[in-house]
Amino acid sequence: MIRYGICTNTDYNCPNANSGDVIQVDGAQEFICPECKKELFEVSKPPSRYSKWFKPALIVGMLLLLCCLIWAFWPQPSITTVEVKSWDCQTGVLSLTSTGGNGDQITYKVEGINMVKSNNEFIIPNAFRNGKVLSVFAIQNGNRVSNSFTTTCINHTSLNLEAASDCQKRLITLTTTGGNESPITFIAKGLSSGESNNVFIIPKDQPVGSTLTFFAVQNGDTANVQYKIECPQAPQPPGDGGDRKPAALVIKWTRVDNSEFCDPGTCTLLYSETDKLGHTRERRIENYAKCCPANK
Repeated sequence: MIRYGICTNTDYNCPNANSGDVIQVDGAQEFICPECKKELFEVSKPPSRYSKWFKPALIVGMLLLLCCLIWAFWPQPSITTVEVKSWDCQTGVLSLTSTGGNGDQITYKVEGINMVKSNNEFIIPNAFRNGKVLSVFAIQNGNRVSNSFTTTCINHTSLNLEAASDCQKRLITLTTTGGNESPITFIAKGLSSGESNNVFIIPKDQPVGSTLTFFAVQNGDTANVQYKIECPQAPQPPGDGGDRKPAALVIKWTRVDNSEFCDPGTCTLLYSETDKLGHTRERRIENYAKCCPANK
């Protein structure tokens, strides 16, 4: 029986091992390399013109398999730090950044302010923009790093609101102090839901001594003031009820039961009527047929 094998004795620079040729050995002979006398690696296929590439291909395949195993089990790089990239106390925009990682998506979080999101920018409420310690996080593939940041806003002062009236023009003007350069929205409770104009008209039917509540809103910061109306009610213009006479009073009269009688010697019926105020009057109907002497 013929057996086939290749020599793997490259350590001794065996020509057969270097060439990768398949060696044919008679079954009665010892299964060794004729050059270096080392045992052969048996193969099942007979020799062919491609036999010299078998060993290099085998080695390359084993190396690729080894590389795949190393990559699968090699520890992946992870994020190492999370830092504040920028902070603007006027707008409340806080930007975060991180170092390290393996290129996969990183999500960020500010504890107590926002949920986890891929965007690294957060809007911090006005109440948290000065002297508040915030915990910030960066997360990648389950790996999480944290840091703390204390907000500062030296230029920010509380927003204050005042109101003044002009009774002649029936106007109330609002003025603010403090705050920042951001736009301010003014609100008059019950009159206006929000506008940039700080001047409001006093309703002509607003009672003297009543109170109006005004608000000023800037970047979530709210100031309010209550203003007591001292201006008298505006007079009604002519034709609007000011110079009209009272409507005439309509009185309903009701005939008194069993009060009818005929005036003797005439054709006149007499009876009494009364109103709801208790007044009584006498009524006459001339030429009443039943009262005429000829019809009695």
